[in-house]
Amino acid sequence: EEPQTSIYRMSLQLNIPRSSVQSIYKSMDYKPYIPRLVHDLNEDDFDRRVECCETFLTLLQNEPDLIYHIMWSDEAVFRLSGHINCHNCVYWATEYPNVTWEHTMQAE
Repeated sequence: EEPQTSIYRMSLQLNIPRSSVQSIYKSMDYKPYIPRLVHDLNEDDFDRRVECCETFLTLLQNEPDLIYHIMWSDEAVFRLSGHINCHNCVYWATEYPNVTWEHTMQAE
């Protein structure tokens, strides 16, 4: 009914084991697809990115070791309740779905 519902949540809603939910999905030839998250760009985004880069370059000039004190990561856990956690994003379908999930990250 809701293809983005997790197996865990589905098993709780139906009060059956997770393995049963998995078996049902498998028997119906459903597979889990992980969506690709894309960002909608606004008109002022380019200016804001340039400003961010210029600020970072200024900080680097003042403190050349700065990049060694930053933890770079590609983990996706965004909050301030635009909640995105890529580890748990799954869409169940029989073939690759071309689906867009729209979600506003910040109030304008």
